[in-house]
Amino acid sequence: MAAICAVGVAATAAFAVTAESAPPSHVSAAPNAAPAPGSPVVFAAVEQVRRRQGTCASGWLPGSDGCFRLAPNSLRVDSPRNVELVIDPTTNEKVVRLTMSDSDTVRFDEITAALEPHQGMLAIIVDDQVVSAPIIMGHITGPTVEILPTEVKGGEELFHRIK
Repeated sequence: MAAICAVGVAATAAFAVTAESAPPSHVSAAPNAAPAPGSPVVFAAVEQVRRRQGTCASGWLPGSDGCFRLAPNSLRVDSPRNVELVIDPTTNEKVVRLTMSDSDTVRFDEITAALEPHQGMLAIIVDDQVVSAPIIMGHITGPTVEILPTEVKGGEELFHRIK
C-alpha cells in the first residue's frame, strides 16, 4: 500500500490514502451491509475554478473555493464497501473513511495517476456539491481514502450523507 499522501487546497481541504500504521480512532461506523444507500461520492478532475459571485453558471458545481468545472471523465462510487467516521490522530478532525470496491479502486488509481504529473485538483462531490478539492501531489493507490470536507459542517455531516 502506498504511504500516506496528504494534500490540500488553501489549507482547507485534506485527502489521504490511509497507511497501515497509526490508524485513526473510530468514532462510529456504518456496517458493510447498510440498510439503505446514501448519496454517491463522485471523484472528478477539476478543469477550472472560478470565484463564486452568487450562483454557479450552468455546467459548474459550487464549492467553498468557488465554482468548479469538472473533466467529463469521473468515478461515481454508489456502493462503497465500507464508510466510517474516524478521528485523524494528526489533525484531531473527524474524517470520513471510504473503502471502495476493486473496480472503483482501479478507476480511482487511473484518475489520480493522470493528475499526478501536473499536480491537478481532484473534486470530491456529494449531492452536486464539491465537498473537498485537494491537489493531487502523488499517485494514490489503494481502496481506502479519507475525506476531510470543507463544504459541509465537518466529517460527521458528510458521513451521514454518504453512509
